[in-house]
Amino acid sequence: MERRTISAEALDKLRVVADWFQQPGIKVKTISANMSKCIDPARSSKIAPLLVELGHRDKGHSLWRLSGKSVFYKDPGFDNLFYPFAPVEVDGTKLEPGDFLRFVEDKPLTAELDCLIICVPEIDKES
Repeated sequence: MERRTISAEALDKLRVVADWFQQPGIKVKTISANMSKCIDPARSSKIAPLLVELGHRDKGHSLWRLSGKSVFYKDPGFDNLFYPFAPVEVDGTKLEPGDFLRFVEDKPLTAELDCLIICVPEIDKES
């Protein structure tokens, strides 16, 4: 896995989303013991500027809150782009906010953090 870094403009927008997601009252749905997904009605409008800046406006995406052992499952034909909102280490790769990884397989993580996942076509299926 190769760590990549987003632009300064995208990092500013990522911080806005991360700050919003930390606000009291944001609606989340528990998916598993250690994973909650943002279901707040405002999520799409809050994340749209970041998605546009990243060039992923039309891609599937979700905001997650992790609190221990979790797994991000890969859908057939797609990879997951993982954007952490706090420092984390994934398989020996240290990430800071603004860094991201492309998960090309199911990815188990043990972490306590919020993050963004963007679903993109597999590398060999991108146009």
